[in-house]
Amino acid sequence: MRVYKICHAFAIFFVVVIPLYTQVPTLFPLSSASLPFESSALRDVEVVGDHIYIAKVLWSADLYTLEIATDHAITRIDSQPFHEAWWSQNMLSWSGEYLYVVNHGISAYEISDEGIPQRIDHGDTTLSFQGIPSIYATYNEYVYVHYWDVTTLGYDQYLTAIDFSDPLAPFNSYGIAFTPGNQIVVQDEWSPFLVSCKAPYVFDISNPAQPQAVYQVFSDTLVGIVPFGNSFVSTREGTPSRERVLQLSQSGELSYKDGGNRPDAFWFGDVVLYPKRGTTSGYLAGYDAESQSVLTYRQGSDYRPELMANCWVPEQPQTLSLTDDWLVITSNDSIYLYSTSLIMNSMGVNYTTYTPDDFRLHSRPNPFNPNTTISFDLPESSYASLTIYDITGREIRSLVEGEFGPGHYDVSWLGIDDLGRNVSTGVYICRLTTGNQSISTKLLYVQ
Repeated sequence: MRVYKICHAFAIFFVVVIPLYTQVPTLFPLSSASLPFESSALRDVEVVGDHIYIAKVLWSADLYTLEIATDHAITRIDSQPFHEAWWSQNMLSWSGEYLYVVNHGISAYEISDEGIPQRIDHGDTTLSFQGIPSIYATYNEYVYVHYWDVTTLGYDQYLTAIDFSDPLAPFNSYGIAFTPGNQIVVQDEWSPFLVSCKAPYVFDISNPAQPQAVYQVFSDTLVGIVPFGNSFVSTREGTPSRERVLQLSQSGELSYKDGGNRPDAFWFGDVVLYPKRGTTSGYLAGYDAESQSVLTYRQGSDYRPELMANCWVPEQPQTLSLTDDWLVITSNDSIYLYSTSLIMNSMGVNYTTYTPDDFRLHSRPNPFNPNTTISFDLPESSYASLTIYDITGREIRSLVEGEFGPGHYDVSWLGIDDLGRNVSTGVYICRLTTGNQSISTKLLYVQ
């Protein structure tokens, strides 16, 4: 599984426009836990397999290791101090067996079989900077670091490559004056490239020790760039700003995937997109302040983002980390866990605009395998929930919940529960509840 590193120096603001005829499920965390540090602490989060690593800086700098148990409980299994990180926002990254931490310079930590990082002592040699370093990307044994030179009051910025092929003796192999903007990401579908928000935009890292700028016709200034499968989502700087999907050719040429023919593409909005990682599966996520939820997307058939589900959180996130397995969110003082596969198996609600004359619920096919379409009619606007129960009355899956206008709705259930597990053969009860009435129907799932 390839997972791309994405870092951010500033929050990226996009606007999500949700059509009125679209409804999506609201999902709740599989688990949550309190964070072991002050709510005002600056933090950076990495998710590696079933372990969550958090670097925090306030009055002290500490590296925490949390473990995701089989029942999805989040437990702290280790904490250790590290050197002051200059208040860098991008303090963590990982590649292979190593976690990389801004540790005055850059330090490598070997991840044990138990998931606990152990610092490799390589001295202070050449890995200290006269500035504020941020880990912007990792590729194989190379760590790409951006730093502001404090001797020039931050006016001079540099990009450097650190070779960690021998973790006991890493060294700077490359350095160039460069202002990358908010982010640098790695894309290696065709050949490995570093992609940034500002010119020269793309570096060929076929030789990772010596990145080579790739000539570009592309000249727009981008506010931020987020991996999205084999593409990128970005905002073009200007008035008005425009959200676009970009692509990278085999030779490293950056361009708009629509050929530049959609100048008014506004797929996002009043949403903060700051995923710690993008995925090759083509998933996106961002916080929507109006609904107090994290909106999740997958790559649609026409390459554009397709809204899949709302993940409820009680307050605006501080960090958001997305992998093929987990969506991990931290707020001021809590951490929340969601299953990526469960999110992406959540099917949207198709809506037909007409006013039914009665309150109805039915499904087809029934019996079913692997999925069934549950249809319901609402003759008037109402808060409604559609929930699956087993024959004993235990809740199995919350399909949709929220405010609905009058109309006919179709919802697909894939035969999975709220933890993302396939249900067993048997009879299930589907219940539609509104403010003043409830109706149920039986479903038979056959393996």
